[in-house]
Amino acid sequence: MSKHYFDPVHTPLQTGTHLIEASAGTGKTYAIAMLVLRFVVELGLPIDHILVVTFTKAATQELKERVRDRLATAKKVLAGQDADPDGTISAWLQTLDLPHEQAKQRVALALLDIDQAGIETIHGFCQRVLREHALESGQLFDADMLSDLTAIKLACVDDFWRRQIYPRPAWEVAVLTATYKTPEQLLNSVGFIADAVCICPTATSLDAALQQLQNLCAQAKIQLPNLATTVREQFAGQLFKASYTDTFELHYQALQQWLSGDQLAPPEPDTLALLSYAGISDGLNGNKFRANKTQSSAQRKADYLASLPIDTSIFDDLAQSFRQLGVVFRVTLVENLRITLEERLQKLNAMSFDQLISRLSAALHQDQEGLLKAQLQQRFGAALIDEFQDTDDSQWFIFASLFAEPTHSLYLIGDPKQAIYQFRGADIYSYLQAQKQAEHHFTLGKNWRSHPQLVSAVNTLFAREHAFLLEDLQFYPLQAAKTADNGELVQQGHTPAPMQLWQLPESDSKSGYWTAGKAAEQICLAVADEIVVLLSQDARLQPQNQALRAQDIAILVRTNAQARQYQTALRSLGVPAVLNNTESVFATPEALHLFTLLQAIAQAADLGLLKQALALPWFGFDGPSLYQLNNNEAALDVWLARFADYHLTWQKNGLMAMMQRVWAEENIQPTLAQQVLAERQLTNLHQLVELVQLAAIDGHLGIHKTIAWLHTAIHQASPAEDQQLRLESDDDAVKIVTLHRSKGLEYAVVFCPTLWHRSERLRNEQEMLKCHVDGRLIVDLGSPEFEQHRALALNEELAEDLRIAYVAVTRAKYRCYVAWADVRSENHANNSALAWLLDFADAFFNAQQLRLQTLASQQPSAFAYRLLNLENDQHPILAQQQIAAAHLQSRPRQRSLYTSWQMSSYTALSALSLRDTPELPNDKAREQTVASAPTHADELPKGAGTGNVVHELLENNSFAELALGKDISAQRDQACQRYGLKLPQPILIDTLLQHAVTTPLSADDPQFCLQHLPDQHCLKEMPFYLAMRAIDAKHINALLQDSPSYQALDSKALSGYLTGFIDLICAYQGRYYVMDYKTNSLPDYQPDTLTHAMREHNYGLQYWLYTVVLHVYLQQRLPDYDYDTHVGGVRYLFVRGMQPNTPMSGVYQDRPKAETVAALARLLCNA
Repeated sequence: MSKHYFDPVHTPLQTGTHLIEASAGTGKTYAIAMLVLRFVVELGLPIDHILVVTFTKAATQELKERVRDRLATAKKVLAGQDADPDGTISAWLQTLDLPHEQAKQRVALALLDIDQAGIETIHGFCQRVLREHALESGQLFDADMLSDLTAIKLACVDDFWRRQIYPRPAWEVAVLTATYKTPEQLLNSVGFIADAVCICPTATSLDAALQQLQNLCAQAKIQLPNLATTVREQFAGQLFKASYTDTFELHYQALQQWLSGDQLAPPEPDTLALLSYAGISDGLNGNKFRANKTQSSAQRKADYLASLPIDTSIFDDLAQSFRQLGVVFRVTLVENLRITLEERLQKLNAMSFDQLISRLSAALHQDQEGLLKAQLQQRFGAALIDEFQDTDDSQWFIFASLFAEPTHSLYLIGDPKQAIYQFRGADIYSYLQAQKQAEHHFTLGKNWRSHPQLVSAVNTLFAREHAFLLEDLQFYPLQAAKTADNGELVQQGHTPAPMQLWQLPESDSKSGYWTAGKAAEQICLAVADEIVVLLSQDARLQPQNQALRAQDIAILVRTNAQARQYQTALRSLGVPAVLNNTESVFATPEALHLFTLLQAIAQAADLGLLKQALALPWFGFDGPSLYQLNNNEAALDVWLARFADYHLTWQKNGLMAMMQRVWAEENIQPTLAQQVLAERQLTNLHQLVELVQLAAIDGHLGIHKTIAWLHTAIHQASPAEDQQLRLESDDDAVKIVTLHRSKGLEYAVVFCPTLWHRSERLRNEQEMLKCHVDGRLIVDLGSPEFEQHRALALNEELAEDLRIAYVAVTRAKYRCYVAWADVRSENHANNSALAWLLDFADAFFNAQQLRLQTLASQQPSAFAYRLLNLENDQHPILAQQQIAAAHLQSRPRQRSLYTSWQMSSYTALSALSLRDTPELPNDKAREQTVASAPTHADELPKGAGTGNVVHELLENNSFAELALGKDISAQRDQACQRYGLKLPQPILIDTLLQHAVTTPLSADDPQFCLQHLPDQHCLKEMPFYLAMRAIDAKHINALLQDSPSYQALDSKALSGYLTGFIDLICAYQGRYYVMDYKTNSLPDYQPDTLTHAMREHNYGLQYWLYTVVLHVYLQQRLPDYDYDTHVGGVRYLFVRGMQPNTPMSGVYQDRPKAETVAALARLLCNA
């Protein structure tokens, strides 16, 4: 199809249908305004007889201003004033064969009537027609407009649910609600389907579908035992997966119970498919049926199943019937909703904005006598339809019916390459149909936005055949209307190529390919770094010689989540960044945070809600401090009291007064002010509180109803309402824009970091697909052709992704960055829009790199290639560079700031032997911190909790009283609660302690046990501080190398103090002993096992250090101290293994040699 260049000033005005393809940056709005001026002056059409339709209120306002400006300029030129900067209007007026005064009169009249001009949105046009021609269109007068039909739709679905569910038997209710358990879930499964769209499959009887399923269940019940037995017999051959055989009986029992009626709820899909052909085939082990030279794996499986004496047809039909029941249920809902929604709206004398279009279309369809058509044709002599690529069948029918006539001029202006709003109902196939019907085809062939080399680069990117995939959508190269002298980006004195192609290097993963998450993270860092470079290394816009500012830069992303990721990355580098979206303030994290806080205050006695609230970033707790708080009952009680006080304030003075008090007393605003997005968070928070307060006052809501209102507002957040307030600082920030919102915008520098991405949603979609069949839009809710329609839908998705890519790369004026990452699997290539444009389908890394490098080498003035360097971990911070530019620097240090002085402990020293130890937890019990459940009811849990409880009870109770069975239940229970220890039988702790204190600690002296030690001879939990001289930790190895319970330490410089707590120092018969309690769970408590445990955890180091501490301590306290006379040695009590009837059971003992203790004391502290 040939297209001619359309000159808005000189191309003759004609009747008929004209299709003008207005590519990005070609001056579409200028062309429309010029056409209106020409219709007024050349053809003498009154301005209110010219219809101009666009799709947004903002575009409508812009068009009105542009038309007014064109008319005003023409009036000044006709008056002889020099008011035409480019001379366009002056030159055009000179070509007119029209009296000068008549032209002046027509322009003046148009300016007087400008407010009557028919420049409006499509919805505004339809509403005006239906209101002004109510009799001809058969519509009600003054219907109320509703922007959101959610509540009315849900009411209709509730009625449908009551009619379809309530009267049915329990079994039918169970199967109908198995997948969609509520009316809301059922409605969400069908989404929005326009009335004109064809539904596939067609509606069938729900009763018949239920009856068919019931019949199949009866047949399956009969065949189930025999078929299951046959399948079980095959398990001996080990041809099935373990996952199938191991769960077979579980699935079988569930299926049998449902088929027999013992269980109403239908089983899971895997259970339902257990004995179907697909279920059995999937259960076969693929390694046993590998493909060979003649057969694929699937064929070998099929041959094997064919050899078995089984017939799965009933279970195949059963699984299919169950799936189809859900489809019939949903199709029935859609058909019912189309009728009941219309009826309900008519009763309310209301309609939605979409119904404005559908009702006008219906009125024209029913206008047999042509009265409505005739009146509108008489009213408008010309119609200009802006953004025509975003139309649909109903809109095209309206314009074609009214103005596609030999007596009228219909101009369809748009760019099919920018048709990216399918999710809003736009249908590019309507445009393509209009393209076939139009008599005249034009294109606006010059780009007035971008640098000439950038225009050339875009032409090259889209030069491949079928660049936009669709047969009827061709790409026509554009000419640059501007030269480099009109504007370019100069960086450090030279002008880099405007199209920057980035490529991630090969991944270091096993496959060599990137995952989407890691690729996005690396590209995000690269983009943030590049923006810092642009803003700090003298990048200037010429010819203005103006420094590039943050507001001149845009990042185009797919999702709001990606936008927040880039915003966080930029803010962390000191670059201001703002999200350019219309997200409701109720959709922000601050709304959820406010809801969490209000819940906790409303239920001030609920400890769980309190902890959730304190975990918010508003209160400034980090992980450790929050953990400590959660384990501090007294502190939590204080917080509960504070929240109860806030609750009373809310009751007495209202929400706003309470929140102001919370802000002040909890320092919430100073805390938030320290975060990255402080200004945005604080603004959102204040806006939210004001909105909730207003709702509470208007609705006279109490505390709990206020919270319910906020909950509803969060879950029904609409972008059209309660948008986030715009900040003054937003104007001076990098703009982060979703690709769909970027259409119509332009920026000096644009980053396109996500064009390599392809959504997997349609590949995994199981409920609903939208595609075109023979040019007609259909919605498939689960027909037999679902997979064929999936293929069509995927093809259409890629086609729209290509149009989105075109929108993205045409937003830039001077420079555009396009990033490529080979995100794929080993079996499936990257099938994104960028991969299609660059023909990367079957190319590996080297071929992709060569293709990108070739573009840069063949067109060096248009393209530049960069392989991203991921080894650089230094990310420049904008603020730091600005400080450096001020020539500030720190004074050079004159001495080393490093010191080996520290407070050391046994735990710190033992960590130096970690390389030789499988695990060395850092708690006192030297076991894992998280408790594990006991294997038997008579066992204590493993973990630090048990150790902490045992240590506390031994410290705070007399050994003699524990031996006599003292009631310690209150202490024990408090300790268990404090340390999070849950005991099936708390009495086990009492028994354990009684055994520990009554077991003899000597094989020769049965009286030597804890119960016989007087309290005055025991020093429990003795703290110590031992001054250390400067040593290397490895020097300890030479002294203790012969100790069987010691592990060698790595080298580390030490000095300062050695500190810690010794569980017990006691005196017995004139000798002093070091004792330590251990709750380690061991296989047994024989001497060899104890020695192994001592070495594994390096307890040997611990008791040597404690012996040195005791040795130094006694040197200072006993005048006649002698080590051999006064030190009895060490006892490590593994309390789980201690038995009173067996002396030394569970006890590890040693008496360190005197000379070694003395040498170690001299090494550590020169004692």
